[in-house]
Amino acid sequence: MYYGNYLILESVSKGLAGLSTAKYLADAGHQPLLLEARDVLGGKVAACKDDDGDWYETGLHIFYDDCSFDVMNVLISSDALSLHSDDLVVWACPNMQNLFGELGINDRLQWKEHSMILAIPNKPGEFSRFDFPEVLPAPVNRIWAILRNNEMLTWPEKVKFAIGLLPAILGGQANVEAQDGLAVKEWMIKQEQHGSKMTFLDCSPPERLCVPIVNHIQSLGGEVRLSSQIQKIELDSNGTVKSFLLTNGEVIEGDVYVFATPMDILKLLLPENWKEMLYFKRLEKLVGVPVINVHIWLV
Repeated sequence: MYYGNYLILESVSKGLAGLSTAKYLADAGHQPLLLEARDVLGGKVAACKDDDGDWYETGLHIFYDDCSFDVMNVLISSDALSLHSDDLVVWACPNMQNLFGELGINDRLQWKEHSMILAIPNKPGEFSRFDFPEVLPAPVNRIWAILRNNEMLTWPEKVKFAIGLLPAILGGQANVEAQDGLAVKEWMIKQEQHGSKMTFLDCSPPERLCVPIVNHIQSLGGEVRLSSQIQKIELDSNGTVKSFLLTNGEVIEGDVYVFATPMDILKLLLPENWKEMLYFKRLEKLVGVPVINVHIWLV
């Protein structure tokens, strides 16, 4: 089946990357077709409900109020139809918050007190707090939190910490670049006042986050399919993507193909002649790490 002016996305256990990509491409006037291999939305933020009505989540899903680079901005601001993108989107939390705002679901976030509570080494059952004052800007609020903590850091350690940070704070960007090129001061400022503040969704991500994204995509003419797993990437004679062959035998064709998959899944789908390309050959050095979640009910 051919989809004219459609951008085909494959999402395998990487739900938010595929959903967000489809959402922003739909906003840009395209008609994306999102193929999700599983029968549930969300990928790594997926959840399922048991017979008793309890939710089982695939992990602890926390959103931080920090700052990072949004690859999706590059994809949308560029000529999207000319990009050969495999959707390596960096899901930074400010971008997540923008997404919540655009969908009108900010009220589903439950913000916690701006503190970090850490287990004290070699003292089982004892914890230490780092409290970040709301009235102080970054990085001053972090310095204050460090100075006020007396369980995790001794005063000599605090002094060493301060000495190490002082050149970057006072010397600015030039000093940092003279060391190793890492813009520490700029990075810290970009973390903003509430950079380490965290929030949770008020219920399961598939219902409270993924469904609104799907509704938005569909309202703009896009389509989302579940249980649509790719079996093979079929290529043209010039080595570009011709179509996707699904496990049910259906052939999907489109104008542009975007992958929003974990690295290990992409490795399995790569055509043989792509594996020798330097761009994809680098994937050999990347190794996926299994994630194990333990659910504990306290009664």
